[in-house]
Amino acid sequence: GSVSEIHLKHLLALNLRKLQGAEHAFTPRSYILLPGDFEEEFQNFVLDFKTSQALAVVKHVATPTPMCQDDREAGSSWRPEGLWGRELPEIRWEPGPVAQNPLSKETVEVALLIVESLLEGIERTISEAEWLQLRTFDVRSSVKPPEVFTAGQLERCQRAASLMKKLPLQTSLLYRNFWALKPSCGQFGRGILLIDRLPEDPKELLQWAAAVGRGGLKGGNDVKEGCILQKLVEEPHLLDKQLLEKHISSGSAEGKFKYNLRMIVLATLRSPCRIWLYNEGFVSLALCPFTSQLDPLSHITNLRQGAGYENQRRWPIRDLDAYLQATHHISFDEKLRPQVKGIISSLFYALSLHPTSLLPLDSDQTDQTLGRSAAGKKLRRFGFDFLIDKMENGFTVWLLEVNFLKNGYAIGHAQSGPAGDAKRDFVQDFMAEETLLRTAVAESAGTAELPTAFEELQPKLCHPPGEGS
Repeated sequence: GSVSEIHLKHLLALNLRKLQGAEHAFTPRSYILLPGDFEEEFQNFVLDFKTSQALAVVKHVATPTPMCQDDREAGSSWRPEGLWGRELPEIRWEPGPVAQNPLSKETVEVALLIVESLLEGIERTISEAEWLQLRTFDVRSSVKPPEVFTAGQLERCQRAASLMKKLPLQTSLLYRNFWALKPSCGQFGRGILLIDRLPEDPKELLQWAAAVGRGGLKGGNDVKEGCILQKLVEEPHLLDKQLLEKHISSGSAEGKFKYNLRMIVLATLRSPCRIWLYNEGFVSLALCPFTSQLDPLSHITNLRQGAGYENQRRWPIRDLDAYLQATHHISFDEKLRPQVKGIISSLFYALSLHPTSLLPLDSDQTDQTLGRSAAGKKLRRFGFDFLIDKMENGFTVWLLEVNFLKNGYAIGHAQSGPAGDAKRDFVQDFMAEETLLRTAVAESAGTAELPTAFEELQPKLCHPPGEGS
């Protein structure tokens, strides 16, 4: 019955694992790093990372991935919030991918052997010699057959790529094998580290999380709660300046931007739980145009500092819906909302599975755990953050994280001036509707008429479009 069960990222990941792989259809796979005995979990991540590199090579040979047109060199000054001015630990990295390195027949052959074994269901390790072949090739390099590899290898890569979707490795997310390290209790992008290579020692990742945590250099909470390594959605759907030009006339609107979708949920954390989805929501754009470089200002959508923070970055769902209808001839309600609802229902279903993360319905827990005694005050407020995959992947919705929203939600976090008007308007409307819902739930054991701004969902396992087992 604790909000920590989904607010803390490592507990969210553990709860989703109760779905035994079904969660791969709607949330990027994650690995948990906690102080102490985490060696096995990290080794599972290492195997996944190396396997993903082989998959990326085969996928790239089968269908060469063009360089992003708006790529720019990321300077050493790019840091997410929480890192600026901090003394950071040095991480000893393995040599990473080099975009100038040519692709060799030997590299393609190693990647094929690994992927073909996977497709045949054969468990195998990846030797150090094989990894040395794979790790330095960056799939942003150009590929020009047949000079680089043989016709037979090309045919095998195309055949393997067509079968990859059967693997529980979310290959639709995989282009350049990018991952994100996130402190389990992080927020506003604090402490996120974008990764395209492996560290020599996993403990250095925990040291990083501790150094950038909310406890500063001491990082007590981050050391205790650890971090997760989560697969990055590498080719998300982007919003271009057509949406921004409605609000901004400056040159800052140039380029296409990554964004996340925020939806608000009220729920009881008792078994059986009750769930209400607020019908409205908003999108938050990254600070800088999207690039395939590991630039946090381009990839992390909830940063609150840096160049561009003074500009409008949030728009209501109705603007997103108008944009989707104008550019892709789809509507939010028809294409995206059903996926959002299915993910929320599936998560609360996971919470109910053994070992349950919900309180018994007849629990006599005091207000120390539930907050208030009145039924309407026992509702917990959560912000669900989603990312939308690109059109070619069917606009699949991915759950990134869930944030517990305290009283006075987000009014103080809106930008000052006109740039924050959209969020302030959204929050004020939501708080008014939330009061009506809480009153209705508290009256007559919830039999009163509920406000139409909310839709009640049922905890059940749903299967939104996407990969997964």
